[in-house]
Amino acid sequence: MAMSRLIQRVFPVALVGAFLLSPVQPVFGLPSLSSVAASTSPVASVSTAAITPATIFRVPDRASPYGPDFYKVVNGHLYHVWGTPNLVTASIDLGTAPSFLVQGNIYVKDKDSFYLRDTNEDRLVGIYTPPYQVLDLRMAAHMTAQDIDDYIRQANPSSPLVGQGAAFLEAQEKYGVNAHYLAAHAILESNWGMSDIARDKHNLFGFQAYDDSPYDSAAYFPGFRESILYVAYYVRVNYLDASGRYYTSSNLKGMNTYYASDPDWAEKIASVMQRMRAYQDGEYDKAALLTLTAPPPPSPVSMPSPSPVIPPGTSPPSRGTTPPTPESGLAASYPPGTLGRVATDLLNFRAEPSTGAQKLGMLSRGTPLVLMGKNTQGWYQAKTGEKTGWVYGNYVDADEAPSELPASTGVAKDKTWTIKFNLPLSSLGTSPDVLQGYVSVVNAQDGFVPIQVVPGPSPEVLLVKPPAGGYLPGGEYYLYIYKGLTPKSGGALPGSVRMKFTVKTK
Repeated sequence: MAMSRLIQRVFPVALVGAFLLSPVQPVFGLPSLSSVAASTSPVASVSTAAITPATIFRVPDRASPYGPDFYKVVNGHLYHVWGTPNLVTASIDLGTAPSFLVQGNIYVKDKDSFYLRDTNEDRLVGIYTPPYQVLDLRMAAHMTAQDIDDYIRQANPSSPLVGQGAAFLEAQEKYGVNAHYLAAHAILESNWGMSDIARDKHNLFGFQAYDDSPYDSAAYFPGFRESILYVAYYVRVNYLDASGRYYTSSNLKGMNTYYASDPDWAEKIASVMQRMRAYQDGEYDKAALLTLTAPPPPSPVSMPSPSPVIPPGTSPPSRGTTPPTPESGLAASYPPGTLGRVATDLLNFRAEPSTGAQKLGMLSRGTPLVLMGKNTQGWYQAKTGEKTGWVYGNYVDADEAPSELPASTGVAKDKTWTIKFNLPLSSLGTSPDVLQGYVSVVNAQDGFVPIQVVPGPSPEVLLVKPPAGGYLPGGEYYLYIYKGLTPKSGGALPGSVRMKFTVKTK
């Protein structure tokens, strides 16, 4: 897109590490509106209205928290996207797209059948399953311990899973379970080993973490290695062997039948495996099945772990089940535009701050939340979509104190913002997942605004396009850049940045 000369405003943001909004140029360019195709619309909306004629077929939309969702192709890769084309909440990369799926179209899926969605009907175009979902997990991984450690170190340098590659390979050798899969499973379930359950109980797989009291019920292991060995053995004898109690087939799709209530669990694990090492056609064609060669490992302790060490002068963190009496009042109210993310695979979204309260839905990992405040029992009052409810704080990555940039007033309703970083973003940093999940515009009354975020004219620039119809005249909004964006040189943006802007009334 041709851009006019940027009128630069320099914001004094403190250094936050190797990658940051530069103190000399987190530059929000103010291009003339004539140069920014103000009429450019976001991706076309998908109609979800009921079609009554019997001759027209529609794949039923999935209920929350698993829908609405759709699939699309970007740069040859297939993405599973949650939300709508105008308001994306999360997405995952499933690897190279099959040839019958093309960029620019919106697809929906029923089991493994893909349908092209248009204004008239859903039309079957092909059947496809990402290969890691149907890989026999009793085959040896094409990754070494060093490969696993190198990937984790590069993707998340602060992860305590760095150095555990040898344990994943040991589990493969003893119990015949693919080490690549085990590592991906641990990454997903434990949030890179940084969840409360992983940190305090060395439990990398959420083993025995039941919905009503996941922290208290989760099993305790003496260390990460013991967690990896035990779950590898448990998965092998219960899910992968034909004699297993929960066996349906020895792959992720088969495991998903009983292992997880999330119908997309297998797809998410396969996506992590694909990011770790792209699947190569034919590499498993002649692989032999591994055997279980070692006796069962020690069982975990099915009780809460010993209390973590608390530094002198501090209070222990809130843990376990919420007290039975809900407290609906807020001990701390947050300013508009305070955001957070769901930090567990599935989180109950409740009408009141209590595990016994009505469920309004279930939220998947990475779902963005507008946080309104927190009560003394550790619950956040939050907004997602058009609903307001409560989520338990132990399973939310809250961003309560982002860096504030100077406010901007008199903004045109069809404003396109230019965000310029001091380092080029990585290819991951410009993927649809990151662009839609890490850059947001929030309205204090309505929550997230359906903006469109796209790569700019150079690798260090992102463009934030307005919603269809523009911002509301006189409205107050927050442009939010969430921590975690990654540059090509490594590292990540460790702190979030926020800027308030007000749209002119006429």
